[in-house]
Amino acid sequence: MSPKVIKRCSCGDKLKVGTALSDHLRDSPKHKKPSVKGKAVSKPFDSKAKPVAMTAKPGSLVQAKNMSTSQVASSTPSAAEAATGPLISCTAKAKGKEPAPIVTTIEETPTDKLERVKANVKQYQSLNDILRAKLSELLQFEITSELKAAIKNELKPVLKRDLEDEIKAEFGGDLKKLKSEMMSDLISEIKSDFKKAVKEEIKNEFRMTVAYQLSSKSEMKTEPMDDLKSELKAELKIELMEEFRNSNKFGSSKKSAEKLKRGWRVPSKGAALTEDDLDLIGDPNPAWNEFRNSNKPQSTEESTEEQKGGTEIRNEEPALTENDFDLIGEPNPDWIEL
Repeated sequence: MSPKVIKRCSCGDKLKVGTALSDHLRDSPKHKKPSVKGKAVSKPFDSKAKPVAMTAKPGSLVQAKNMSTSQVASSTPSAAEAATGPLISCTAKAKGKEPAPIVTTIEETPTDKLERVKANVKQYQSLNDILRAKLSELLQFEITSELKAAIKNELKPVLKRDLEDEIKAEFGGDLKKLKSEMMSDLISEIKSDFKKAVKEEIKNEFRMTVAYQLSSKSEMKTEPMDDLKSELKAELKIELMEEFRNSNKFGSSKKSAEKLKRGWRVPSKGAALTEDDLDLIGDPNPAWNEFRNSNKPQSTEESTEEQKGGTEIRNEEPALTENDFDLIGEPNPDWIEL
């Protein structure tokens, strides 16, 4: 491998290229040269001397520009001529081409080369460490649940095969028996858990029913509509009973006596009573039922003959007295009509 060559300027600095080189040549104090200045000759002031105006031709100006510094210096008048001639002050700046930069090559020593290589290695190593840290952070963020699921799906069959091989090696290949035993154990556990859950539910239901019964005993809860219907029904029943009693209060005893003399069964002209009417009227007097059963005819033939013979029914037993009526009480007129 050839040694690395470093190009340097004449001033000793590193050689630059382009605009940087021009700026370096302009600004560097090493490349600057002092300007050439002419000095005026001292001469006593003569009031009689007349000023002489210098006229220059255009051709002479061009020649002056092309003249070098040595020619300008040689063309200056001598001290004797300056004493007799007018005072002339001239300042000229040497202008010429910029010198070309001097390129020098310095061979790199082995120690410098080794140091440079070590510095590069350290730099690359630090950069590698930084990149590794950033890469690990990115990998940690990029591992998502989907990636984990994909990894599991890939690893599942492999692990399954490994476990099957281990189980076969342990139980001698009798996997069906092992499966049935595991299923029976699982079913027994499920049954026991189910029984416990059912027992708890039954206990809770029993407690709730007992609490509800106790609360219902202390506070009877009924719907307001049912309460209103029952109250109205009771009031209507009482009113109807009072109306029947008031209407049949005075002539009930006379009518009952006449009807008893004529016969028990009197055809009613009105319509037959319904079940609702019977509920409103109430139960008949039990004493009248006993009396009615005692005075029934012995046979249907005798009753038909008596009806053919006349309208009045003959009773072999003696007639009832007032004391008997007082004991029996007033009959229910509606039952008499029936």
